[in-house]
Amino acid sequence: MRSLIPILFLILVAPSLLYAEEPELRRWGMGWSGGLDLRHRLTADWELNLSAGPNDSRSKIVQRTWDSSDPEELQGFEDTPRDDKTESGWVFLSAGRRLLQDGPVSLTAVPGLKFRWINDQDRDHSIYEPGTSESTRDRRIETTEWTLSLSLRPSVALTERLWLETSIGLAYIWSDRTDRVTETRLNEDEVRIETREIVTDSGSFRDFGWMGTSSIAFMIWF
Repeated sequence: MRSLIPILFLILVAPSLLYAEEPELRRWGMGWSGGLDLRHRLTADWELNLSAGPNDSRSKIVQRTWDSSDPEELQGFEDTPRDDKTESGWVFLSAGRRLLQDGPVSLTAVPGLKFRWINDQDRDHSIYEPGTSESTRDRRIETTEWTLSLSLRPSVALTERLWLETSIGLAYIWSDRTDRVTETRLNEDEVRIETREIVTDSGSFRDFGWMGTSSIAFMIWF
C-alpha cells in the first residue's frame, strides 16, 4: 500500500502544484488509446479527434511427411493443413466539448462514430491419399461494424504537455456479418463442391468504461 502513495501523489497532487495558473492552450495533440489518436483544439472548449488502428494476424502450418511405404515422389510431401489470417482495422471520428475545468482536471463530452471491419479466412486441408482422396474447407467471414457513442472523458494534466485520460459512456453498435463456407472433396475422379452462406444483421446498446472495463489513455500536446 505504501508503494502506491508516490503514484497517487503524482496523479492527484503534483498537477495542481504545476498549474497554479491556466496553462498555455496547445492546439495539436497525439496519443494512444488502442490505436493512434490525433486531436486538434478548435477553441479552448471545442476539439476534433481522429483515431485509427489495425488488428491483423496470420497463422500458417506447413508439414512434411516421409513414409517408407510411400513411393519416392511422395517422400517429403509438403502439405498446408491450416492457413488462417485476419485483416481488421477501425477508424473513430469524434468531437469534444469541455464541460468543466478545475485546475489540471477537466471533463469533456464526446459524441463519436466508429467504423470497424474484419475479414477472417480459415483454411483446413486434409490429405488421405495424395491426388486421390483429399478435402479442403475454406471459411471466410466478412464483418462491418458501426458504433455510435456518447461518452464523458475525465482528464488530468500531469504536465503542460502530458495528459492522462479515460472514458465512460454508452454506445449503440450495429453490424453485418457474412459467413461463407466452401468444402471441396476429392474422391478418386469425383470432385464435389458444397458452399453454405449465413448472413447476420445485429444491433445492441452497451455501456463502456465502468469498473473492470476502463482503460487509461495518454495525450501529448504540442
